[in-house]
Amino acid sequence: MKYTFEVITSPDILWDKMASCYDHTVFKSKNWANFLKEFYKVAPFVVAISEKDKEIGYFYGHKIKKFGVPIVASPFEGWSTSYQGLSMLKEITVNQRLDIYEELIAWLFKNKHCRYFQVSDWQLEVAECLHRNFTIELQKGYVLDLTKDKEELYKNTSYSSVRYSINKSKKKGVEVKEISDVNEYAHEYYKQLKEVFQRQGLTPTHSMEQTKTMLQHTFSENMVALYAVNPEGECLASAFFPYAGNYGFFSGGASYQSAQSYCPNELIMWSAIEMLKDKGVKYMEFGGGRRYKEKYGPTPYVKPKIIASNLFWLIPAKAFAKSAFYTVRKIGALLKGRSVNEGV
Repeated sequence: MKYTFEVITSPDILWDKMASCYDHTVFKSKNWANFLKEFYKVAPFVVAISEKDKEIGYFYGHKIKKFGVPIVASPFEGWSTSYQGLSMLKEITVNQRLDIYEELIAWLFKNKHCRYFQVSDWQLEVAECLHRNFTIELQKGYVLDLTKDKEELYKNTSYSSVRYSINKSKKKGVEVKEISDVNEYAHEYYKQLKEVFQRQGLTPTHSMEQTKTMLQHTFSENMVALYAVNPEGECLASAFFPYAGNYGFFSGGASYQSAQSYCPNELIMWSAIEMLKDKGVKYMEFGGGRRYKEKYGPTPYVKPKIIASNLFWLIPAKAFAKSAFYTVRKIGALLKGRSVNEGV
């Protein structure tokens, strides 16, 4: 093997070092780890990677059990957590990254750290994965290049559905404000979120406490959390954007149906784009592939999630369980006479 691996028993000593890596994301930060530890009871699982006895980077994930099966996930579904994976001290190619994953997976299985492995790593590309013996899932989304100047970013938005809406919102006296009270913000956001889901005959996939815990650990350093109010001070919409290093993410947003005449969502999104750019963020990921995000001028992408198991039946069984979950939700909504937004 070209690389050697060692589990870090005290990962707290590595936060600053990992934050300095070019491929750092907020989902590998100390604050995000504290959120996951408090709410989901999962601790970081960090593996040091060395080449020729020289430490070159780290794998960041979490070690859990589901139905008795040991899993290393980076990250796992349902944690409101996006791209994790490797944190490398120097820039490497995609193929070098894949070489590390091949040896890391074999090492994890050999040393019985897990029987199932999955990773979503922003630096990976689908084309390179196709030449490897990996099982992959495709993850679609949109990313906005914030290295462009603000005038160009604004010009690249849709006039009819973004710039017009922003101007209308401002004329109506809508203001965008930053979070001041976590409890109040989480409560208001969740009320809006429940209404959004109710319109589709569904319930939110996470609780108000989850949002509150996330914000408590991140809002002071790693979060742009915004809300829009009308001239009477009534909250119309909310959205939040975790960030660290070069990357920011649209993590959650909701608004009241009765507030749509104020066009608060577009004003919040543009305000977040400006704020993230001012903070030095280079790329903003829009949190999924729903097509309404195209109006803000991002580039569509497809990223691979690498999946591996040394139990032949486990990967198809997990895929079936995931499909069954969303099928049941869709049928439940249809029985209530609602249609689920499929992202178009």
